[in-house]
Amino acid sequence: MRQPSRTALMACLSRIMAAICLLGLVAGQAHAVWYEATGQAVVVNGNKEAAKRAASQDALKQAMLFAGASVQSVAKLTNGLLKNEEMTIRSTGEVEQLELVSEIYNGDVVTVRVRADIFPRAKICSAQQDEKHFATTHFRIRNRAQLTQGNIPNFDKAFTQRLAKAMHEQTNNLSLTYVAPHTAKFDSRYTDQNVRTLSDQSNTQFVIIGVIDDLSVTQKETSVFTPWRSNTSHRAFAMSVQVYDGINGGLLFSSSYDTTEEWAFDRFEDVDEFSSTFWLSRYGQAIDGAINQLINRRY
Repeated sequence: MRQPSRTALMACLSRIMAAICLLGLVAGQAHAVWYEATGQAVVVNGNKEAAKRAASQDALKQAMLFAGASVQSVAKLTNGLLKNEEMTIRSTGEVEQLELVSEIYNGDVVTVRVRADIFPRAKICSAQQDEKHFATTHFRIRNRAQLTQGNIPNFDKAFTQRLAKAMHEQTNNLSLTYVAPHTAKFDSRYTDQNVRTLSDQSNTQFVIIGVIDDLSVTQKETSVFTPWRSNTSHRAFAMSVQVYDGINGGLLFSSSYDTTEEWAFDRFEDVDEFSSTFWLSRYGQAIDGAINQLINRRY
């Protein structure tokens, strides 16, 4: 009997659970939603059909779990994937249609990607209630020279702490449970590998990679025509955020946020970026607004 290699076994044990790319937004509770998910299995004794079936079952299970269903068993495949048989699902959804997107064989391992059309039946999708754990690094500052205004060299740490606090206080199901004590600038060729490593180290489902793109300060000075106006400084805040599936390193979504608000601190004043004075200022509140926009995204 031919035994699968150690690499293949490890690949199976650490199977890719779900890319879970939401391909459509729920326009109402009567509309189905398409999910994509990926599963893996080991080919034993050359039986590719059995391996394909196991990988497809795993992918479907992960898609259903993310959609809010509790899948106790997925037995057989029909329509090219599922065949007439037991799929025990506790509320929230049923599979209207299932499609095979791709199957790739790499040595003793088969990777299968499926698309599942899941019809929500519950009033509230429990996927929104299931707690989702995130990991991140300190958000990278694209231009650290901009931190000299206000002398805020630890703004990256302060911002990440603020994001974690907001997720904890404002949601019931989003939790930033791990912040690596460094910033990350991943080479695009190895992003998926680095994301999986961070996810594995932190035992989290999702990974956030963020960049603070702009913290520049502009000043409007008084003129001979407006002598009654005092000098007013405004500071930009812009960030780019990418959220990855920590299991397979796939990109789930990316967004950018930017705003400008009054910078009420003196030009030569040292500002404590961790203080309530900073976060209760108009500029701090504007950053909180950008954080809220990010949190209110549907993961």
